[in-house]
Amino acid sequence: MHEERRQRLAEPGAIDAFTGLPVAEVQEMLREHQKKYSDPESIDVFTGLTRKKSTGYTPKKQKS
Repeated sequence: MHEERRQRLAEPGAIDAFTGLPVAEVQEMLREHQKKYSDPESIDVFTGLTRKKSTGYTPKKQKS
């Protein structure tokens, strides 16, 4: 079942069921969101501190 869904989403022009937007566009938005919020120097909206200070969170270095 998961494989069938994966293949359907991989088709060019596939539409994301939740947002109604093209899947490629949604994936790009998610990548941008993750990049933005994984930066330890970004500001936490609730505390006003950088994420590193407010949560103690330090993202792991991604292997290239």
